[in-house]
Amino acid sequence: MHLYQDNVVHTYPISTAANGVGEVYGSEKTPRGWHVIRAKIGGGQPIGTVFVKRRPTGEVYTPELGATAGRS
Repeated sequence: MHLYQDNVVHTYPISTAANGVGEVYGSEKTPRGWHVIRAKIGGGQPIGTVFVKRRPTGEVYTPELGATAGRS
């Protein structure tokens, strides 16, 4: 991601959808182009906090937790 103020003032790494980038509605891809940040989530949470549907779960990511993600 590039932050512009007349020119690029900073570049940040970002995370995109697992399906990559694209503009097809319903594809669950991250659309390319200009985006506006409407709300910041996660403020005040520890680094590595796990979120589900934009809500913290109370867990902090570990490789062991990641290995069990999505399993019942």
